[in-house]
Amino acid sequence: MHRVLSHRVGLTTCLVAGVLWCLRQSSGRRTQQLWLLRHGESEANRVYRHSQTDAMIFDAPLTEKGRQQAAACMPACRMLRPELVIMSPLTRAIETCLGAYPRQHHPDATYEVWWEPTEQLLAASDIGSSKQTLQARFPDLDFSGIPDVWWYTRGEEAAGDPEISRSHFREFGYLETERYADWRVDLLVARLQARPETRIVLVGHADLFNRLLERYFGLDIWLNNCQLYPVELADDGVPNLNLPPEFETKIEHPSVSEAAATPEAPVANTTQRRMVWGETEDRMLLAAIELCVEGGEARPKWKLVAEQVPGALPTECVRRARQLRHQAAVTTRL
Repeated sequence: MHRVLSHRVGLTTCLVAGVLWCLRQSSGRRTQQLWLLRHGESEANRVYRHSQTDAMIFDAPLTEKGRQQAAACMPACRMLRPELVIMSPLTRAIETCLGAYPRQHHPDATYEVWWEPTEQLLAASDIGSSKQTLQARFPDLDFSGIPDVWWYTRGEEAAGDPEISRSHFREFGYLETERYADWRVDLLVARLQARPETRIVLVGHADLFNRLLERYFGLDIWLNNCQLYPVELADDGVPNLNLPPEFETKIEHPSVSEAAATPEAPVANTTQRRMVWGETEDRMLLAAIELCVEGGEARPKWKLVAEQVPGALPTECVRRARQLRHQAAVTTRL
């Protein structure tokens, strides 16, 4: 797995990336310069940093520190001269985008809200607000291109009602599946490549960007709050859009129904105490991951993993498994 020595990107790196992009454009090969910007610190980030628990804050906004981080990005962002600025519909991403890329600094750029780059749903903060709420909150942006419920849901009722979706999460604590998140990244890349613009900014989230970088560039990178990272998309890197059968009718809408005839048993309650990981818990987690891989799953089913570690939250299992991967305890790509 390719590793990078430094993940910090400043003015010099942005300038070098721009020069290299210009040289490639002059060679006749069409590439798109894509700058990834992770959102600033959110209220959910702040709580999790101190307690390692889900704060149960739906669509968490930026903290004051997060707003300061976005403003500090402004000088570097201003030099990029993007043609297209895309943001996730989650409030923390929108606030970061408008703080780092104020429209008056980029009068020629097009600003759009896309549902595809929203964060993988692993916590309450990854459940968003309806587009009507967002339109009232950010009247200068256009939310007509996203569904009313644009995040991952469980069940057709939740797919049409934000409050039902939130109620289901409180009761069952469901997670977005790995296959659905992969499909969403593929759809995002295909949509980017279909655009005529060649200088694009994408404001989004850590898990989503890690999945994008790993899936298309072989980079296992986790961006910090308000970290800027440049990559190039070439038009010969067409993503594979062979969707699993259960997703083929869902391209127009981000939700997918996985509800059985009877309600699914609740997963670990999101208000549980913080999990203390020890050697025994790590062994159980690794055994569950290996079981999933041996069963033909490219990525483990986190609900199954969580069930193998008593007392652990699903989100804790995800994060601990990725820590183990970073420590080279797991060699199979999770």
